Amino acid sequence: MPVDALRKQVRQPLVSACERLARLPNVRAQSRRIRVGVAAAGALLALAGCAAGQHAQTAEETPVVDGVAANAGPMALRAVAVAPPVGGSYSKGGDAPVQLVIVNDSANSDQLVRVTTPIAGDVRLFPNAAAATGTTASAALQSLSFPRGQATSIGFADSEPVIQLQNLTQQLFPAQSFPITFEFATAGSVTFSIAVHLVPGPSSTPTINVSPTAES
Repeated sequence: MPVDALRKQVRQPLVSACERLARLPNVRAQSRRIRVGVAAAGALLALAGCAAGQHAQTAEETPVVDGVAANAGPMALRAVAVAPPVGGSYSKGGDAPVQLVIVNDSANSDQLVRVTTPIAGDVRLFPNAAAATGTTASAALQSLSFPRGQATSIGFADSEPVIQLQNLTQQLFPAQSFPITFEFATAGSVTFSIAVHLVPGPSSTPTINVSPTAES
């Protein structure tokens, strides 16, 4: 028998069987379900891709570095961060103010006597923003006092005390972090890392709950 004739005899029964199978109701329904399932899976993948893109775009449009928290005994340091730079970064040799709220959660007053960090040649304390302008040595304070059971905001308003990092040893960019140490007369010291804000900080001082628990 010729080869072409043999192929025709083999192919024809298979084609007829496939046609009959396709006409069965269950097979057609199953085929439709498979097509619908594939389409649904594609739609879910597309939605997932869109959601991921929107999330990434939102994060890129509204970046922010929140202040950190630390404790030196009963002295609670909250929302600690470097104020956002006006010109995009702080230049080497320049100054940078620190913003935070210090809560004296004890029954006695205490004083911040020293602040140090490896990225600044000096750290000075001032009673307000006007005194910090020009950063003269005579205007600097030896310490900052914190009454018992009270929260004191620093660097958020012109009338508030200022902690100023002076003579920066390197250029500081938004989101860049570095270690810093706060030393108190009674509570002792605490070392932790803070960062530079990416966007302007809060327009008002953060609200901190004060609940003294220590006893005299």
